[in-house]
Amino acid sequence: RGAALTVSTAPPMPHVIVSEVLANPIGAEPDQEWVELFNDGLADADLAGFTLADIGGVTELPHAVLPSGTFALVVNEAFVEDDELDPPPAIGTLLLRVPKLGKAGLKNGGEPLKLLDATGAVVSRVPATPKTKPGESLSRVAPSAPDGAPSSFKAGSPTPGAPH
Repeated sequence: RGAALTVSTAPPMPHVIVSEVLANPIGAEPDQEWVELFNDGLADADLAGFTLADIGGVTELPHAVLPSGTFALVVNEAFVEDDELDPPPAIGTLLLRVPKLGKAGLKNGGEPLKLLDATGAVVSRVPATPKTKPGESLSRVAPSAPDGAPSSFKAGSPTPGAPH
């Protein structure tokens, strides 16, 4: 005797990760520091209530929607898009300006970072890493690289708002 089986899939979901961090810019610190977010999910992400946490404290992100497949940079209010020292963000990159990024800027020594959603759940993390050279960023080797694993990140030339 046959049985009927009904299968349904969950609706498309956003998936926001920390994809790159520039904690040691050539330009002014902490003004030119940034944290890049990427939504590799299948739906737009509402960032209302999201926060970035470092050793010194928590930075609340401004309300914004990060479309699927796009990047955003969390930057200080004083951030200059083209300071002629560090690479400027790719055209169309969403800039999320905050009063201050980290406790007093991001530590050049590679402190761990966490991205938390509006419920306080950790949705992405960057491990503590060795200090990068001035002008080098720490980038995730692939969006699917294991979260928080040191082998998932590498130092190199910054690509703000663009794939690595």
